[in-house]
Formats: sequence, C-alpha cells, structure tokens
Amino acid sequence: RIQAGKTTVSSAFKTVSYPRSFSGNPLVLSQVQSFSDRTAAVTRQHNINNRGFALCLQSQEKFGKRHNAETVGWVAVSQGTVALGNGMKLNASVLPGYFSNPESDRAIWHRWNFTNQTSDEKPLVLAGMQTANGADTTGFRMRNISAAFFEFFLEEETSANFEITHINESVGFLSISPEN
Repeated sequence: RIQAGKTTVSSAFKTVSYPRSFSGNPLVLSQVQSFSDRTAAVTRQHNINNRGFALCLQSQEKFGKRHNAETVGWVAVSQGTVALGNGMKLNASVLPGYFSNPESDRAIWHRWNFTNQTSDEKPLVLAGMQTANGADTTGFRMRNISAAFFEFFLEEETSANFEITHINESVGFLSISPEN
C-alpha cells in the first residue's frame, strides 16, 4: 500500500495521520515543496506507526533551527517487496536504528547490501531517516549506488560549528528495479 499527502509544518513537530491505517509501520519519506524562508531546511520525521507520524522542519543551526511554515509532501509505503506489473518491482525497507556518525571531524559512510535484488541493473533508490533521535539539523546523503548495495551518511549541517557527530537513527529506503 502507498499513501501520500501534503501538509504545512514548521519547526515544531506536527502529527500527520494517514487517510487509512497500515497493517504495520510503513516507510515514510518527505520533502519541502515551498519556499517561504530563505534559510535551508530539511524535513525530519519520527514516531512512525501504522496510523501516522510526527513531522517537522529543521533549519540551519546558526539561525537557531527555527523555520517558517512550509508545505511538505510525504509518501508512506508498506514495507516489503511488490511487483509493479510493468516488469519492475518496488522494495520498501526500514533499517534498524544503529546508523550514526561517531566521528566529530569526518564522514562515516555506511554500506547497505540489497538482499532481494535480482537484477544486474542499478535500482532507483530514495531514502531518508525514519527517526529524529539527534537534535542537530541532519540530512541524508547517498553515493555508490549499484545493483548490489548503496552507501549513505547522516550529514549534520555545520553553519554553527564544524562538529558532525550524530547519534543512532533508523533509516528507510525505497528501491525500484527490474524484476528479472
């Protein structure tokens, strides 16, 4: 099952309810879709369950992490793999909350191996944090996406300081690839 919507949110967490409940906790991805504040912002979600999730914006630390209200689009996808009927398959997974960046001055890239990838073609991968355990403004970066794996990094922004240490977060990814 896939459900999507949009809402208006600012720096305070706001509860977002799905139109219909899921049978389990889905993967949730979100993105800012407006421009009402000149400072950069990322979306953060947490408390994801089968009925909804909490969503907020985080802005640059040097501006106090406050951000004006913006329109945010979101998509929630049931975890698992499903054939899309056009020769493609979709896989949605939430990875356990053990990914962090323990170093204060360099990026620690994590590698995730696809377990059900049956094609030699590189999949389309969308991903993001599923928790907001750390209070610092943090984004999600990927690199080296292949048919077998991808690498990712939890990237703290550095407008107020250059420290990039971040505590454990859960990560979710959505991949679309050929079925063969």
